[in-house]
Amino acid sequence: MRPLVVGALKFVLIISILFLPFVGFSQITEEDFFKIEESIVVAATKQKQTVSEAPATVYAIDQKTLRILGFSELNQVLRFIPGIDVYDPDFFLFGGQRGFVGAFDTTLVLLDGVEMNNNIAGESFISHNYPLSHIKRIEVIQGPASSLYGANAVGGIINLVTYDEEEINGMRTSVKFGSYNTISPSVLFGGKIGEFKYKIFGRVFLTDGPNYYDKVTNYSIYAPQTPNINRRPIYSMWDYQDTGYNRYLYAKISYGPFYLGGIYNYQIDGRGVQDVQWVYYFDEDGRDQRILFGGFEFFVIPDFLKIKLEQRVWQDYLWGNHTQVADILEVLPNGYYTNVPDTNITRGDIEAWRGFYSNLKSPGSLRFQTELQGAIYFSEKHRLTAGIVLDILRGIGASWNRLDWSTLISDPTNVIDIHPYVDVEKQLASWTKIGGYLQWEIPLLSDALFLTVGGRGDAYIISNQTRFEVNPRGGLVVKPWDGGALKLLVGKAFREPTVFELWSAANKQGGIQELKSASTWTFETSWFQMISDWLQNSLAGFYNYGENFKVTIPEHGIGVIEVPIVRIWGVEEYLKITLPFYNAIQLTIGYTYQKGLQSYWKTEIQGSTTNSNWVDANVPTIPEHKGTVVISYKVLENVYLSLLNYIVGEIDPGPANSLSTTLGKLPAYWIVDVSLLVNNIFVFGGSSYDLNVAVRNILNQEWWNLNPRNGGMGLSPAAFPQKGINFEVSLTGRL
Repeated sequence: MRPLVVGALKFVLIISILFLPFVGFSQITEEDFFKIEESIVVAATKQKQTVSEAPATVYAIDQKTLRILGFSELNQVLRFIPGIDVYDPDFFLFGGQRGFVGAFDTTLVLLDGVEMNNNIAGESFISHNYPLSHIKRIEVIQGPASSLYGANAVGGIINLVTYDEEEINGMRTSVKFGSYNTISPSVLFGGKIGEFKYKIFGRVFLTDGPNYYDKVTNYSIYAPQTPNINRRPIYSMWDYQDTGYNRYLYAKISYGPFYLGGIYNYQIDGRGVQDVQWVYYFDEDGRDQRILFGGFEFFVIPDFLKIKLEQRVWQDYLWGNHTQVADILEVLPNGYYTNVPDTNITRGDIEAWRGFYSNLKSPGSLRFQTELQGAIYFSEKHRLTAGIVLDILRGIGASWNRLDWSTLISDPTNVIDIHPYVDVEKQLASWTKIGGYLQWEIPLLSDALFLTVGGRGDAYIISNQTRFEVNPRGGLVVKPWDGGALKLLVGKAFREPTVFELWSAANKQGGIQELKSASTWTFETSWFQMISDWLQNSLAGFYNYGENFKVTIPEHGIGVIEVPIVRIWGVEEYLKITLPFYNAIQLTIGYTYQKGLQSYWKTEIQGSTTNSNWVDANVPTIPEHKGTVVISYKVLENVYLSLLNYIVGEIDPGPANSLSTTLGKLPAYWIVDVSLLVNNIFVFGGSSYDLNVAVRNILNQEWWNLNPRNGGMGLSPAAFPQKGINFEVSLTGRL
């Protein structure tokens, strides 16, 4: 990390802390961290409602939970949510909801309802770019949500809800230090002056990251398929240190019913342990995301008809700087190179072999969205919500500035003979979409019964062709007594093919391929129970029936294919309890059971005979069992100690992963974290400060995450080594 940058950050931090005494704060009151309250959520229906009345399985994590467990980034929270699988390559997270794993490309991540997924890939890119210092609640909606939100809400939704302006009412600063020379200062302003409201949050994050050089020599787990493993340690200038950098800004102003906001999220990651079998020196991946949103919301007819109009604009750059090759070849003085690997690599040698889409060369992708929403309130809970959405994407193809190494057909070859990939799917990277949705929420029998019905239709215009998607949803919530709710749910959702899949399919088949949207029907039942303020329990069972999901199957060669049928079913349990006879202890238990089958035609060649058989195979890359046990204890007044246990069973890597021929399955693991919160550790200038110390993997276990994205084929790793013991310390001037 550059000393000049660190010095500047420390200077900003000191100035911010010194400025705090002169800034007003909300009245500070002692909090009851162990009091369990039912959350109000908005993402399930785009209307405020309690968790028990929402027509979905909902997990709401409030700011008290985030603080007491030491969570400062979204990527730290998700592994403790039932039904969510997380695989961490120290790059951006892989995983997903309810068995749909990848790069979280079947999950919509929202920030105050604004979509944060990448424009062209649909991936969430969850890394160090989702700080939680300005977040008061995380809403995790399990199951299909395309009936309201459109594409890619197959597994569910993660909605981050920021503090209201009145809740901030001043300024809050915080700083985080941690292992690997990590430092992250942030500042939050907000308040109200008459009808004018404002809130601004800024954060910078820097880390040197861990160095995995010693762990990636374990080829039996890491990359058993790689042919040139014996030469890897020769490259002494390789650097497996995973640096990270993030600039994040969120701002919103409003006057009466009108509002205007912006989000700037600039993220750079080292390649982590993703694809490090490529030549790995100064490798980076980045994402530069800029979002503007604005509009108005008001009652046209008081307490009856509300209108909301919002315009959103995304400018999104997805870029990389990495080699994508297994060897750097010797470059001769005349500019030609041979097929002899170079063991004395220079930076210039590597740059000659770079294949990248660059922020400096690419125009990025631009997306415009206009949504007009109306809501009729027959009563507080009897509502009819409808909306029209115009969505325009002008994207770039996946092969922008990538190089086609297959053009190296002679020896020696000059650099100028390496040709760019033909951007065969460029026209498929842009579309115009018109969608409309309708949702009717009907309370019956004096609010003992809630019926929700609705759906959404989307019409795509791509290359002068039109494609239609229709996704209904229905839910019945029965409340036999106060605090209890039985839910019966059914819905359909779909996922758009990404440009990477289009590119892969085109290269596999030799031309543009019309990949269908993946779709799934979900059938679900759940029971939610609150008992006073000391117990909350949620038990859910689900069955997903999906079609046309994209996978890699070895018998079909390189590239993606569409699996005709995918079936995934499971059970989720979430229990949170504060012992009524000893309220200094809170216990939180989560459990997930998941299993699935994928069905496809398998082709086998025996001599001159070709046989095709319909095959049912287990859905790989998801653990059958996963559990979490969190014990929080009030040690002293304002001092809380939490023990976080995260347990994952064996994982079947599947036939596409080279681990299947070595280990068979990825071993189970059990990781223990510890968090210490000292609430109100001191008061300075009328402002209260919290101290949080989190130690992760305190037993220093060596453990591995599976690679669900590339399947451990070719030069991709089969599994990701994980961090050893590490820590972070946060000091926060709190609201």
